[in-house]
Formats: sequence, structure tokens, C-alpha cells
Amino acid sequence: MRKAHVGLSPTDSDLAGTLSGLGFNQVRVHYELRLDLSKLVLQIAEVPGVTCCCLEAGEEGNLARIQNRCFAGTWAYNPNKAGDIRWRLEVKGNSLGDVIFAEKAGEYIGYCWTVPNCGRDSSTGRNKGQIYMMGVAPAFRGKGVGRKLLQAGLSYLQSKGKEIIDLTVDNGNPPAVKLYDSQGFRLRDKTLWYEKIIG
Repeated sequence: MRKAHVGLSPTDSDLAGTLSGLGFNQVRVHYELRLDLSKLVLQIAEVPGVTCCCLEAGEEGNLARIQNRCFAGTWAYNPNKAGDIRWRLEVKGNSLGDVIFAEKAGEYIGYCWTVPNCGRDSSTGRNKGQIYMMGVAPAFRGKGVGRKLLQAGLSYLQSKGKEIIDLTVDNGNPPAVKLYDSQGFRLRDKTLWYEKIIG
């Protein structure tokens, strides 16, 4: 079964009506969140036995595996391979250090993929960064690993001179929404996602 997805701003009511007429149904809402990092004093949470390290050359397969573990079965996620990761790193202009792993006993249990090269905010001229994607393996959720990874990612972006950090989160993931809220992220916009089964 194949599905088509279209994301719209809540203000695109005419287009939403057109999509409904074509058989699309609204299935998800993604929150666009923003954090003013310039005023934050960051401390990275301590989680017993968990350390953070950066992606190294040749580890794209490891990133694909942990990503697939974190997001298996979630809405609209397609499993990745090492080649997909290499392509995304290149397209986003990432360096290896932009991806941070959480590791425990030699096993990667989560990751935070940052994007420091997001230009400047059009209204303020301040430097922007992004948390592109973050995940924690199911067995390690609820243990502070996500908080540690997020804080490590924010600290990294702060070290790169970024003042505003953007991220997107599915409103169907309350633990992630709660984590981002606890770190000071605030709602900036929404994207309404529509889906149609096409075969």
C-alpha cells in the first residue's frame, strides 16, 4: 500500500479544501518550535553509564541502524541505509561532528542530528541552527537519555554561535513535546499533514 503526504500551513484553508476533495484526510499536526539559545546557560544532564560522542567517518551505517531502531513503525518513516545517511549529510552541508550519539556499554542508544548552517532569522538577523532529528532507542526511553542528547546538541550549536534553534515535532509524540517544552522551546507555527492511500 502506497500513501501520498502533503503538509500545509493552517492558513491554507483553500488548499486544504482542495485536498479533501481529492480524497486526502488530515492525519497529523507537526509543531514548529523555537528556542532562544542566546540567554540559556546549558548544563548537560548526567545519566549513569551514558556518554556522548560524535559521528565518525565510516559510521553512517551505525547512524542508519540507530535511526531505524528509534523510528520503526512511526508515521511516514521509511528505514534508512548508510548511503541515505551519506546523501543527507551532504545535502544538509553537515560535518561529522554535527551528529551526536548517546552510547552505553559500547552500544549506540540514541542520537541528536544538528544542523548549524541555517543562515539568519529574517526578522532579527540572528544566527539560526536546527535540531534536525533526534531519537532514543525504545528500551532507553524515560531514563534521561533524550534530555542529555538534546542538551548536548544545544551546547554544540551554542558553541557554533547559534542564537535561535528550530525543530519540528509530531504532536502525536507527547514525551518529545514535553521534553522540548521543559528546555524552553515554544510554539512558532504548525504544519497540518494530509494523507491519501493511493494503492
